[in-house]
Amino acid sequence: MALITKVKASLVNNLSDARYFSAAGVDWLGFCLDPEHPAFVVPEIVKEIAEWLHGIEVIGEFGNQTPDIIADTATQLQLEKMQIPVGLAADERFREFKIFGVVDLEDSKIAEQYANVEFLVLRAAGKNWNQLSASEKEHILEISERHQVLLDIPCAPPDYENILKSYPIAGINIYGGNETEPGIGSFDDLDAVFEVLDPEF
Repeated sequence: MALITKVKASLVNNLSDARYFSAAGVDWLGFCLDPEHPAFVVPEIVKEIAEWLHGIEVIGEFGNQTPDIIADTATQLQLEKMQIPVGLAADERFREFKIFGVVDLEDSKIAEQYANVEFLVLRAAGKNWNQLSASEKEHILEISERHQVLLDIPCAPPDYENILKSYPIAGINIYGGNETEPGIGSFDDLDAVFEVLDPEF
């Protein structure tokens, strides 16, 4: 399938989601490697799921662990890409990795602190797209003109088409879910998103 923008699937924690996103044509699959997060996946399971996948890149999604722990886990899993808080991106231990830097809209600046970041994963402090003010949306426009932004702000599926036409974002970040039972997941909400992102879905 040919999507109209880049897509990262985040917090993937089961094979059903991984297969669904792979078939849908997303660019990256993100697995949470932060033990403090409820969606944490142990590295051994990440390895097992990754072995089923072909032609899709795996990203380790980290939180506030120490740089040493992050780097060691990423090396253990032979990752080339990682998602970390943007404030950690300049650490020399991450020099060999492609960085997806997480930043909140209210903390973001059009600044050189993003020089080591391949993509900014842009969030908005728990707001959805329709809750953003005009000035916040203008700030997203400004950031997107300077950096490769993956929009990580909840949107109604029909809104994505207008956003992608109006803002020069590089792509979007969407989320997996839990299996309803082993090997079975519900994808109705995601289907609605991919119907917008792929006219042939």
